[in-house]
Amino acid sequence: MLADDIRNLYINGLTKPNADILRKQTIEKGNPGSILIDIQMLIEAIGEGLPTTSKYFLLPQGRLDEFNQRLTTPLVHNIKRPQLRSFPALMGLFLLLRSSGLVVGEDKPKRRMFVDPEMRAQWESLEPTDQYMSLLGTCMTTASFEIVGERGMHSHGLKQRFEDAYLYLDRRKSSILDDLGLEYHVAYNLMHQFGWLRLKYASEAKAGKSAELQWVERLPFGDAMFCACCGLKNRVSDSDEEFQATLKPYFPEWKKSLTEPESEFQEFQFTLKVSWGDVWRRIVAPDETTLEELAALIIEAFDFEFDHLYQFEYRNKRGQNETVICPQLRDGVYFADEMMLGHLPIGKGESMLFHFDFGDDWKFNVLIEDLSDLPDEYEEPKITDRFGEAPKQYPFEDEWDDEDDDEDDYGDEDESTQG
Repeated sequence: MLADDIRNLYINGLTKPNADILRKQTIEKGNPGSILIDIQMLIEAIGEGLPTTSKYFLLPQGRLDEFNQRLTTPLVHNIKRPQLRSFPALMGLFLLLRSSGLVVGEDKPKRRMFVDPEMRAQWESLEPTDQYMSLLGTCMTTASFEIVGERGMHSHGLKQRFEDAYLYLDRRKSSILDDLGLEYHVAYNLMHQFGWLRLKYASEAKAGKSAELQWVERLPFGDAMFCACCGLKNRVSDSDEEFQATLKPYFPEWKKSLTEPESEFQEFQFTLKVSWGDVWRRIVAPDETTLEELAALIIEAFDFEFDHLYQFEYRNKRGQNETVICPQLRDGVYFADEMMLGHLPIGKGESMLFHFDFGDDWKFNVLIEDLSDLPDEYEEPKITDRFGEAPKQYPFEDEWDDEDDDEDDYGDEDESTQG
């Protein structure tokens, strides 16, 4: 029996009837929901590679309508040049493929997206329950809208989006305003594909628009999963380990999960080009150079004083932003005095940002120009080349000095007057 008052469902948590629903649920292709069918369609369509012009390695725009039509439930639209955000179901699937590591991108020799062969082999070795729960875990704990370049949506994991969207459904069948926002539409479509909900879209679309969402129907399995994953008493954290610990007791057929292999340490000599506008410095450093040592050398190369906080920023293999902070800061995952160049998950031709002095916001682009497996030419990181005059760290410092001198002169006059 579905509770009409969604607040009671949220507060009461996973009751015995809902727990029984989970235990009795069989997971196979097409049940519950179409997630395994639709994700497999995209895996096969992307295959060994699709060219893309997007810096986020998005699905090529010219193929979006084709992929939409191949979904189990295509979305009607009347848009001449649709974008990925025009198809919330496709966007949700793409987020899962990128967040799980199944689909990766590369810039050279040409920009393209492709299914990682090792991850695909692992995916195909999993049983349907393993595949379903792996995707759901990725969705809850890892997926992020920043992967597709949506600003202001940088939290990892869509659990909060699921929770917020579900709490709108205060009736078994709810009418939904079409202007709730992209993140809500993606959440509803993903929950539809996972078999939590049933969606009804209009059969026609206005010019330049996608069909409007008319209503959302809650399903018993969805209520049970909402209680298990998002309910106030049973809510899981954003960790994959806790997600598995919470749900595995109800799905005994869940044996394995899709797991990304750990990045190998890059045993190379790094050649880095550090740029501020047209001004640049070249640095050669061994792989065991820490990012703290690199930061100090960048500051030295540009004749700055190393007197402020800093961090490095880059996009990881999944397309998510990661930050390596200076050791003086405490709230972080990666620290510059612990991470070496060889640990970086970016390679030749890729860049990271060096952000120094969060007040004046000095930002330097750090390009990995080359990785050499030849014997180390330098045992310590060194500056090997310079181009252009470094900017002044404090451009108004001379004016401040002049003002200080004026104040001193004024003070002297005042003292003489008093005397």
